Amino acid sequence: RVETINRTGVLAEVAATIADAGSNIEQVAVADRHEDCSELTFLIVVKDRTHLANIMRSVRKMPNVVRVSRDCA
Repeated sequence: RVETINRTGVLAEVAATIADAGSNIEQVAVADRHEDCSELTFLIVVKDRTHLANIMRSVRKMPNVVRVSRDCA
């Protein structure tokens, strides 16, 4: 789950960061939480916990990302 500031192209930027980290995105859901914030939920394929941690770290460093969390195992 990725909470972002609503900006044009944020979904594409986050998806590109995930892909650049070597992960495949199987599903995406977008929910507007309020006017200036969105919640993006990704179902991704990872090799192991280290791979997931690296992806989350890369996404967390993005300028329009507010929070990154893992929903389930």
